[in-house]
This record gives sequence, structure tokens and C-alpha cells, in this order.
Amino acid sequence: MLHVAPEEIVGRVIRPVAATYLSADFLHEGVDIRLDLTDMHDLDDASFDVIIACDVLEHVSDFRRALEEMHRVLTAGGMAVLTVPQEDGLAVTREDPSLTTDEQRRAAFGQHDHVRMFGDDFPAELERHGFDVSVIDKDSFSGELVSRYGLAPERSPRPLATNHRRVFFCRKRSRRAL
Repeated sequence: MLHVAPEEIVGRVIRPVAATYLSADFLHEGVDIRLDLTDMHDLDDASFDVIIACDVLEHVSDFRRALEEMHRVLTAGGMAVLTVPQEDGLAVTREDPSLTTDEQRRAAFGQHDHVRMFGDDFPAELERHGFDVSVIDKDSFSGELVSRYGLAPERSPRPLATNHRRVFFCRKRSRRAL
């Protein structure tokens, strides 16, 4: 398992039960390996069964290249578990490389170190990169569970990204299915 920009609590749960667990980050210390998702040349093809990257791709300069690299290092049938910030009702992912200041990025993408805001086209982008995608959101659960665990908080008029979080489970398609 490869855990990118690892959340400490998730790592504490997974590391003891995973045959191999590597934490990775591009900028931060305290991980097993330093890793640029757009160029994972140090990792062999088909070397991981699972990749977890929660709220990472909005920071990556070329997220499409990162998806290609994730696909390459996943085993056949391997799974990437991804989350990204999405803007409610945004049809197409919005990027603008000319926005370089913290203020410009905060205004356009909700945070100073984000370089894009993902739209509803994200699952189709994942599919174009060789993944079968299952999306889990509040509609995947009963109303009782949604209420009990706050899976649908009161709608904010100015959310950072979205009022509705989604988790993307991306299974690597076999070569013949590509």
C-alpha cells in the first residue's frame, strides 16, 4: 500500500494490517519516501495493490500525469482511493496556470496552494486514465446514517470547495479493457 500525504490516523489503522505500507509526500518530512506523483520513476510497474491519496491532486501541477503514474504502479485490478475538492455544480475542472500568487489561488480555488478546482468531469477523467470508478457520497447511505454521522452538513453559502464530499474508488482496468 502506498499512502500519499498520509493522514496520521489512517496510517495508524492501516500500517499494522498491510503487508507493506509506505507513506509518501513531496514536501513534508516524516514519511517513508519522498515522492513526486507526476514522476514516480523509483517505483516499479505494478508494485502496489492500493494507493490512498486524499485531497492531494489539487496541489499537483499535472494531475493527469499523476493519474498515469498511479495507474502504472498499481497491480492489475489494484485500487486507488482518492478524494479531491469539488465545486458544487461545476461541470468542468477549472485550472489557470497564470494564477501564481496565494491571493489569486485562494480566490479561484479556495486555498493558496491549490492549482485547480475539480468539477463533475473528474470521474470521466479517471475513466480516461484506465480506471473503473465507483463514487461514494452521502447518497450511498441511509438517511439515518447520514443524520447520525453528519454526512450532509447544513449547506454553507461559501464552502471552501463543496457541500457534498465524495470518495472515488478507482480500480485499474486490465490492459485488454483499456
